[in-house]
Amino acid sequence: MNWPAFPFLIKLPFFYPSSLYAFEIINQPPYTPSEPYPENGSTDTSIYADLSWVGGDPDLDPVTYDVYFGTASPPPKVVSNQSSTIYNPGTLEYDTTYYWKIVAWDNHDAFAEGHVWNFTTKEDAPEPDLYCEGNLNWYGINSGEPVTGSFIVFNVGDPSSLLDWEIVDWPEWGTWAFTPDSGEDLMPEDGTVTVTVFVDAPDEEETEFTGVVRLVNLENSEDYYVIPVYLRTPVNQQSSLSQILHSILRRFC
Repeated sequence: MNWPAFPFLIKLPFFYPSSLYAFEIINQPPYTPSEPYPENGSTDTSIYADLSWVGGDPDLDPVTYDVYFGTASPPPKVVSNQSSTIYNPGTLEYDTTYYWKIVAWDNHDAFAEGHVWNFTTKEDAPEPDLYCEGNLNWYGINSGEPVTGSFIVFNVGDPSSLLDWEIVDWPEWGTWAFTPDSGEDLMPEDGTVTVTVFVDAPDEEETEFTGVVRLVNLENSEDYYVIPVYLRTPVNQQSSLSQILHSILRRFC
């Protein structure tokens, strides 16, 4: 029997080791935080600015962020494990440079540390301007009688400016009270504040009383407003009748 030149190839089952089918999923760290706002190196930044950045994870893992923020570089950590990509630092100081960075963490304890960014706030605070409207005039008020009045206070200065005001002077006659008698952080956008005035008229009759109520901007004593005051008590009827009778008697006697 003649054999072929090449032996038959017999196919037999082949079993691969199970280890060849096993594979390991390699976790990737979060994306390095980027696209900061305020922009790195920016100036004239609002003192009310929030910090924001772009983060995320290539494996779509949940990510949390540590925020470092302050006036020194490197800045200290101020919050840990927040999920938001926005941080509110509160009201900042004018003409101040701030430094900040973000460290991103996934749920496998892998992290990516961002660069230290910086920005500088506006040099000067917007200027407030105190203004008032109203008058305080009372006529025919009996001596000792309580009366009320009102006027309004508002800030007509630069947008977002803050006005701290106070009533510092009022007439020495009578007894005076004001509600409110001062205010803080009044912005032009807030509109007006109504001040109610309470006065007990003086005891003198047949008298005109004048004076002023003066309000001042506590940050600038040259910025003030004066409201004129006028109060008149009526003629005493008994005294008036006596004067008339006296005139008649003098005429016929």
